[in-house]
Amino acid sequence: MAEQHGFHLTGGMEGAKNFWHRLTGSAQPKATPVSLRPAILAVVRDKAIADTLRGVIVPGNWPLEVADSVEKGLERGQQRQFTTVIIDKALADDQWSDAVTRFSRLPSQPVVLLLSPEAQPDLWNKLAQCGGYSLLRFPFRLDEAKAAIYGGWLLWNNQEQLRHGELPHPTK
Repeated sequence: MAEQHGFHLTGGMEGAKNFWHRLTGSAQPKATPVSLRPAILAVVRDKAIADTLRGVIVPGNWPLEVADSVEKGLERGQQRQFTTVIIDKALADDQWSDAVTRFSRLPSQPVVLLLSPEAQPDLWNKLAQCGGYSLLRFPFRLDEAKAAIYGGWLLWNNQEQLRHGELPHPTK
């Protein structure tokens, strides 16, 4: 656990244990049924992309659900808590920024990653303006994908702790 400017930042396994305890009342995350664990949602149509993401995410730790349309993904987001949503820019076409905004406003307030073959600065800026967290280039390197997904979870976890009063707010 790191201490900065008088408040504690928790992440990694300790942060996960705190979250699971709050979610289930149990100190053991492995005791939590898969259906109750927060999951990652991939909104992709391409089976190869879904399979690649399955290779990045440890299934025993993080359930990965795949939706093949924005509407199906949003419907799932109303039914289950997602920490991270990965949206294929090609699937959302010209409406990708609207999709990012809509996913970031789901009840679980997931962190949204945009999957795109391009990474121009104006795309990064627009993604940030509509509530997205990061751009994930595809085809991607596994280490980059893991870092983006894990970084998204850390951000989501800290935001959850702030929302539940478990982490003091640094500016209030």
